Amino acid sequence: MNNQKSLIARVCILGLIGFGLLSAITACSTPTPTPAPTPAPKPTSAPQPVAEKTIKIGLVTWLGWPLGLEMQKGVEMMAEVTNKKGGLEIGGEKYKIQVVVYDSKSTPETGRAAVERMLDQDKVQFILGDETAETWSALTEAKKVVAIVQTPTPGILNPKNKYIFQGTVVNSQFQQTIGWLLSNNSNFKTVMSAHPDDQIGHISSDQIKQLCTAFGVKYVDAAFYPRGTTDLSAIGTKVKSVNPDLFLATAGGPGSDGGALKAARQVGYKGQIFHPAVVPFDLIKLFVPAQDLEGFVSGADALEMSKTSPAAKEYLDAYVAKYGTKDIPDLTGANTWYILVAALQKAGSTDPDKVAAAIGSGLKYESASGSGMMIARPDLGNERTVDTIVALSLKKVENGKVSPLATMTLDQAYQLLKKAYGWK
Repeated sequence: MNNQKSLIARVCILGLIGFGLLSAITACSTPTPTPAPTPAPKPTSAPQPVAEKTIKIGLVTWLGWPLGLEMQKGVEMMAEVTNKKGGLEIGGEKYKIQVVVYDSKSTPETGRAAVERMLDQDKVQFILGDETAETWSALTEAKKVVAIVQTPTPGILNPKNKYIFQGTVVNSQFQQTIGWLLSNNSNFKTVMSAHPDDQIGHISSDQIKQLCTAFGVKYVDAAFYPRGTTDLSAIGTKVKSVNPDLFLATAGGPGSDGGALKAARQVGYKGQIFHPAVVPFDLIKLFVPAQDLEGFVSGADALEMSKTSPAAKEYLDAYVAKYGTKDIPDLTGANTWYILVAALQKAGSTDPDKVAAAIGSGLKYESASGSGMMIARPDLGNERTVDTIVALSLKKVENGKVSPLATMTLDQAYQLLKKAYGWK
């Protein structure tokens, strides 16, 4: 078509020169051919959707224990909250969270079998676990799977382990709560405690004894009972007989711990009753009426005491919306979630070595429990930050109502730990 237009143009010029203006006008008036229609462009293939990235987290905990059940509820809930916001941002990319849950039944064999299945069949990338961890930590270490757990057993903090971490305050809450109470009450000179007659109970008893020594108080006795016992009157009778200034109960869960304290009150014990663990009073009241625990003192966290931090408010709002209760939930196990999220974001990667390095180098984080940080355990020969503390509070029950007794900063909490463990 362009050649044809060019030919007509040349004819016009020749007409102007050889035949005069009229001939030129006549030649130039030749109609322009209608251009052929432009072929429609071929359709292009629609862009293929990018595959959604997912992080698979394994959760193994004892679902028959109230605190284990709260751990499951908290972790699954926070995964849902994260996914509704579009996922977890790591290194500029969004990841959806999938949680795979198994019941450890608080037995080593069941816990280990669950982790074997998570690793070999479910292909989880990270694990949040319970006190069965010492029986399966060799499996996660061999496969370089980061595990963040709640257990008082010190074996997981062995320096040879590179991928497992203590992710709750079970190893630091007593140091804070008992340390604060003994440091601020010179009239407490003798202490007695009650625990389940199992590994966890005896570890707790040893911790109380060590803390009494560190803070200059006499540990006079320990009472043990079969786990699950509902009649704890014998504990109360023994407490009345020993008559310590301070009687505390730990490691039995809110029902048994509260029951032991109630038993002491029922036989006329007038000393201070104390629960050093961070367990919401709303949970204890499910087992023991408030009037049976008058004067009760216990550990507390930001969720129970203030509810004003963004993390605490988000957690409580989501909990009420999902489970339909305004009772304060226990956050002990759910703290593992916040450590994992903070580590993934600090590492900017899901690579286990990078995530482990982030946790083990002084990670700081904000959880619904309060401000937290990972700490080293020089008393166990481990200079990496493999354990954790959270700035806790203490509460007191008066006339059936809970009121704040003390609030600690992260630095105050750490100083109490130093004294408790004899760190320089």
